[in-house]
Amino acid sequence: MASLRKIFSTCSLQMIAVDSSMVCTSMLYTLTKYYTRSQVRQPVMSGLDWVERKLTNRNSCYNMFRMTPTVFYWLHDTLVEQYVLKSSRKSTSIEALGMFLWMVGAPQSVRQAEDKFERSLGTVHNMFFKVLNCS
Repeated sequence: MASLRKIFSTCSLQMIAVDSSMVCTSMLYTLTKYYTRSQVRQPVMSGLDWVERKLTNRNSCYNMFRMTPTVFYWLHDTLVEQYVLKSSRKSTSIEALGMFLWMVGAPQSVRQAEDKFERSLGTVHNMFFKVLNCS
């Protein structure tokens, strides 16, 4: 009986050691994931500002979006009114449409859009498919 207690206590100590190492590993993973992230970018010009600046110049608008500002605003209004394109708290519908047209017109990659509009890859992806799914 005494040897059984000794084996049980040894096993318990080993389990505690394994559990504590798993807890430490989990804590280290959490700290690494959430506390070593890069700082939030502060863009010189927001994506919406860039789109609006391009919309003020007819040639620049055509070069970036492959349409005139009049057609851009008509398309935007149509998508908003009939196909439920909405602004979100992260971006406006005008910025989403501008990003979409810029990406498909050139063509540009998602990583290039991330750099140009200074948004995360997830936000760029969501904005692109929000406009794409309106059709």
